Amino acid sequence: MSSEASQRMQSEDLGMFMGIGGCCLLFFWMPWIVLDLVFAGGDSECLTQEITEYSISMDLATWLQVQAAIMIVLAGILMVAAIMACFTPIGALLGGCGLCLLTIHPLFSMPWTIVGALMFWGELDPAGTCDRGLTIYMYFNLIIGCFSIFSCCCRDRVRPSTEQTAPHDAPQKTETSPIV
Repeated sequence: MSSEASQRMQSEDLGMFMGIGGCCLLFFWMPWIVLDLVFAGGDSECLTQEITEYSISMDLATWLQVQAAIMIVLAGILMVAAIMACFTPIGALLGGCGLCLLTIHPLFSMPWTIVGALMFWGELDPAGTCDRGLTIYMYFNLIIGCFSIFSCCCRDRVRPSTEQTAPHDAPQKTETSPIV
């Protein structure tokens, strides 16, 4: 098999992997994307109230729209890269960029969730201006966002030890099986 054919197969495999990943992201994010856009388009007073405390100068509708747009762009880049990786060698490069963006996404997601929490729990929820449906959605959205940030930050820090070490000075016990 020639090196060009081998490279083409690797590119197609990468394209399939990225395509499946992009479709999975879109599948899991779709409810959040739709709900973000539906609630952002609502007519609640809480959506259009500009937050001035905490040096944040935007409203909740903008926060929801940006959150949905970021999810759409990330899943879209992976899917476009997957299609391009199947047909061109440059698609693998675009796919690598897409995977880098996906890796960097938590660095954006963390402060964005904190901004949303400050906006909602700091000013909008205590004022009582949000509709019941929007309030429930924002609680779910922010709690799941905070949980995902926590799990993302802690997943590499807590690992059970699989090796039990004995002190170097302690005599090692050896078990012998009885002769039958």
